[in-house]
Amino acid sequence: MYVRVKKIGSKRYAYLVEGVSKKGKVRQKTLAYLGPRTMRVGPYTARIVGVEELILDRLSAAKLLNIPADYEKAKVLYDNFKKQIDMEYLRKTAKGKNVEDSLLRITETTSR
Repeated sequence: MYVRVKKIGSKRYAYLVEGVSKKGKVRQKTLAYLGPRTMRVGPYTARIVGVEELILDRLSAAKLLNIPADYEKAKVLYDNFKKQIDMEYLRKTAKGKNVEDSLLRITETTSR
């Protein structure tokens, strides 16, 4: 079993799925809808945090709390997950958190 996050429109939804073998082919079988970015683990409901939220959190700390190491952490996250990031969501949320200048900085600089 694993969690699959599916984007529908501008929202993301989490599903608990498992691989089911039918006639020699493995298909996904949805076991439960977990809601937008949440997952049930035993009696607990856990929030699934995307890499976008981690980047925004580090950029906020770097800018608002003046922690330069957090800027580097955001840059490393961005560089490592660049192909998987929902850039539209990241830009929109960065604007709302007033860190779009920091986001622009990490997206335009090249890693060494």
